[in-house]
Formats: sequence, structure tokens, C-alpha cells
Amino acid sequence: MSVILFLLLLAVSVLLSAMAAGYRTLSTSHLRYWAKQKDDAAKKLYPLKARGSSTYLTIELLRALSLSAVVVLITTSLASWLAWVVIALILFIAFIVLTELFLKPIGIRLLMLCSAPLLGLTNGLKFVMLPLGRVFDNFLNDEPVTLTREELKRMLEAVSPEDTDLNPDEMRMLAAVLQFAKRTVHDVMIPKSRVISVPVGESLTPVVLDDLYKSGHAHFPVMGEDKKTVVGILNMHDLMDIKHNSAVAEAMQQKVYFVDEDRDLEHVLQVFYKTKQTVFIVHNPASDMVGFITIEDVLQQIVGKPVPELKAPIEKVVEAAGDEQIAVVK
Repeated sequence: MSVILFLLLLAVSVLLSAMAAGYRTLSTSHLRYWAKQKDDAAKKLYPLKARGSSTYLTIELLRALSLSAVVVLITTSLASWLAWVVIALILFIAFIVLTELFLKPIGIRLLMLCSAPLLGLTNGLKFVMLPLGRVFDNFLNDEPVTLTREELKRMLEAVSPEDTDLNPDEMRMLAAVLQFAKRTVHDVMIPKSRVISVPVGESLTPVVLDDLYKSGHAHFPVMGEDKKTVVGILNMHDLMDIKHNSAVAEAMQQKVYFVDEDRDLEHVLQVFYKTKQTVFIVHNPASDMVGFITIEDVLQQIVGKPVPELKAPIEKVVEAAGDEQIAVVK
């Protein structure tokens, strides 16, 4: 057995195996996008994947030919039992362990270098490869490709309507979801400077209710006598059944939930779900109130647009509070 010929054929077989493994990890849609972005690697690799399984079968044919030659050289030069052991070791070490664990990146680089010859050979064998490739394409899908968050974000920003069947709302939601995990309570909360609070000793007259409604909020922290401690939450939708000039202390929700301003939104969304609450008071490391956050604020970061707060119609609130005439917001 010619040692040089054996080693050469073995090396070719291993490299072709790496190319086949690398080819399977590529995504046609991913390469198409980056080829349109003028990426040099994608421009070389996309024509290979665009032909479906035809190019892959060409690589596998070359690998089968070279590997068969290696097997023939071994079986004609060694005793049958020794040849069996050597072939098994070569197949396991070279074509399974090394290829799958280490050689895929090399295979992808080789595909880039050999793109033109592979396309030419595939065209030369198209009378066999094209129909056989179509059969393979009916049963095989692209291997999933791992995308980074930034890559997917750039793809969404650059994608054109003809490249997707997603509608604008779905595109907006996808873009919003990508940013969701990176946001904290502090990023989306209503800051203290914009919070409308109510003193615990206040009476809920129609005029007060009208002012609360006009504020645009549905939740109002109730401040204790020291004007620093939050002792309750006043919700507009709870005011429909109040009596005439009721005290805030009687209408407020006495159980108050707090959340740290540096908490991520995914955690807060889970807590909203578990507690069945709709608003949390936000505090800083010194336990001072710095704002509040509602379930609508969190959902807005998922759907990508404002979510209306739940508020009772002002006419019903005024009717429940008394007959005093005030300006009614239509």
C-alpha cells in the first residue's frame, strides 16, 4: 500500500466530510439576507445553498469515492481482521469525532474557497444531482442556525415586505420582544415626578374624582400622614361603587406591593402574574419611592405600543359619588 497515496486520500476524505458537516449547518434564508448585505462569505456560500441538496450530494459523492479508495487500499494491504479494526478506527475518529467536534469551521472555509469548482461540478452532474436533490429537498429542511440578538435585530430592521409574510404589527412585536429582556423597571416605570398621589385623609368628592380622571392615570399611590410612606393604592375602576364623599382610606387597596427599580422586566412580569396585581410601587436601594409600574407598562414593551389602562367611565364614577355638578369628560 502506498503510504503517501493512502494519507492523501484519507486527508481528502476527512476534508470532504468536514465540508459536508459545515454545509448542513448553513441556513439558506440566513445566507440570503447577508448576501444582500454584501457580506463576502455569504455571497460565496449562498449560491451553494440556493441549489438545495444538489451541491450537498456532489460533496457526498466525492467523499464516497475518496473513502472507498481508502477502504480498498486498506483491505488489499492488511489482513482482514486488521483491516476491519483500522477501518473502524478511522471512521470513528476521523469522520465522527474530529469532523463533528472540530472540523466544521474548517469545512465552511473550504466551501467558501471551493464555491466556484463545486458549482461547476454540480452543473456538470446536473442530470443526476438536480433530480436527486429535489427528492432530498422534499424530505430535508435547513439545519437551524444560531443567531445572536444583534444579528436578528439588524435583520428585522433591514427586512423588506417581499422577504417575509409577517405583517407590520408582528414585525413591531418581534422587535419589541428582542429589547424586552434587556430592560429594567427603571427604564419603563412612571417616575415620581409624574406620579399623581392622593393623601390618605382626602375625601373623594366629584371634583377630586374629575381631577384624577383627567390626569390620564388609572392608579394613584395613597400617601400616609408623613407624606413619604405609601399606605395604599387607589384604582379608578374601584371607584364606581363608592359612596358620596367617601374617604380615600375606605376606597383604596390597602395591600401595597413594592419592586426594586433595577429588576428586569421578565421577573416583574412573572410577579404580576403570580400576585394578580396590576401596579407595583418602585423603590430604590434606600427604600424611597421613585415611581410606580403597571402591568400595562410591561405589556407595552412586548407589543411595541401603548396599552390602554383600565379606567372606569367618568360618568359612572360621578354618578356613584354624588349629584354635585362638575365638568364631565366625554
